[in-house]
Amino acid sequence: MKNKMKNKPVALTKLLESNNLSLNANSIFTILLKIGILREVNYSSTTGSGETKSFKELSPEYSIYGVNARTPHEFITALKFYPSEFKSLINLVFEELKSEIEKM
Repeated sequence: MKNKMKNKPVALTKLLESNNLSLNANSIFTILLKIGILREVNYSSTTGSGETKSFKELSPEYSIYGVNARTPHEFITALKFYPSEFKSLINLVFEELKSEIEKM
């Protein structure tokens, strides 16, 4: 039972804080979008304004890293990541950053 609780998916900001990383979630999300681990989903505003809004979700082929958790809105999900896969996920982020730096 302890292992299940230890690997309960949590928000990225919580993982960053609990691992004392000097990174912010928005920067990581930008990189994860770029490398295809996340994707942006567009939807029409529920206010009837006609405005297009978006949210980020985990691409299905990368479900090893987390889940698209349900929210009160049936068509919007919230990203949650598995603590056991967090180091691997952050390594992918750093590999992308390293690649970008080498191209400078």
